[in-house]
Amino acid sequence: AADPVVTIHAVDSSGHKVTKGGMYLLRVAVITRADTGELAFPGGMVDPGETRLSATAVREFCEEAVQGDGGMSDADRQNFIQRFNSHSRGEIVKKVVDDPRNTDNAWMETQAFWFHFETESDIFPNGGTLNAGDDAVGASWKTIDDDFPRMYGDHENILIAFLSKLDKLQRESPETAGDGLSLNVYIPQKYSSQFNA
Repeated sequence: AADPVVTIHAVDSSGHKVTKGGMYLLRVAVITRADTGELAFPGGMVDPGETRLSATAVREFCEEAVQGDGGMSDADRQNFIQRFNSHSRGEIVKKVVDDPRNTDNAWMETQAFWFHFETESDIFPNGGTLNAGDDAVGASWKTIDDDFPRMYGDHENILIAFLSKLDKLQRESPETAGDGLSLNVYIPQKYSSQFNA
């Protein structure tokens, strides 16, 4: 499987970046799963012929969080993949995941990738927003804050791995790291307390 963690900066109605305690807030794209009603990253299984898991992650993002019931042309999907590739922040984690569908004979393995955009309009330059499709019943941006809800299965651990990577990047890099990412991002203590040293 492949899971995209897609982030943008939280902005107010005037388009200014929102802060908490002097630190910027990020928003992350999530879906609401049809089977459990829980939040998850919009990822899924590798299709036959797919050789790059990052492309699988983007395709799944398109299917579950962008196209809704309307579908997307191959050309539009390729443009989307190119746009995402230029905003890739790399791999977050690759592992066997704790998934309720696992059995003694079969289990899920995933690779999660981080894509950061300054704003939602950088993802949708011709207008648009998140729109649930495929097996999702909802798609939305959630601000990563103290009240961020628990996520489905091992997606909670993917979120923690992402925030740990972001924390390390913030400690080791200058004020910005490209793609408009301001490296003074708020990380809730409920997650930072779980980072491995």
